[in-house]
Amino acid sequence: MALPYTYLYLCIQMLKFLKNILQLLISPDNGWDDIKEYGKTAFGGMSCVIAVASVSCMFQLLYRDAYGFIEVLQHIIVSLVSYWVTFYISEFSLSLWMPRLCNGVFDPEILKTVVCYIISLLCVQTILQNVLPIEFAILTLWPIYVMVIVWRAMKILDVDLKNTEKYLLATATSFIAPSQLLIWMFNSYVLK
Repeated sequence: MALPYTYLYLCIQMLKFLKNILQLLISPDNGWDDIKEYGKTAFGGMSCVIAVASVSCMFQLLYRDAYGFIEVLQHIIVSLVSYWVTFYISEFSLSLWMPRLCNGVFDPEILKTVVCYIISLLCVQTILQNVLPIEFAILTLWPIYVMVIVWRAMKILDVDLKNTEKYLLATATSFIAPSQLLIWMFNSYVLK
């Protein structure tokens, strides 16, 4: 009897997570305020979004005639591995940067929450690219908008304003560079 309640609880948590993702896309400041109040349990939501981003590669069978099942399966694996590796690289590198950016005082749980939401936002790019039948140039600029959202996360991470440039450099090298480089590298060398 506890299983339906657990399932309902997980569905409600996922809906809150998706609401926060949408809020970040529409209004980053209000989104980060909601996330700070919502709590620090974003890992499960990020895991689901990574899975959806990977499985969304199946839509390429509908739109791209050159792809067969093996190529799509390779894209699924590349997407899955790229985002998980990016998550661990981002979490590790930002945990090294944050003591210098926050004068030694930062909450690792809030940092992990921010990393989970940013990785999820990067996954939205993959989902949209795979689901939409035509390519939109605006989706190639998606990481720039994600950097704007990351910039607005300074207030919940308590980063000093004088360290804004260092923070943006740290986050760009922690999030955007690994995700884009890993996907490019895997697509170039593994999926020949």
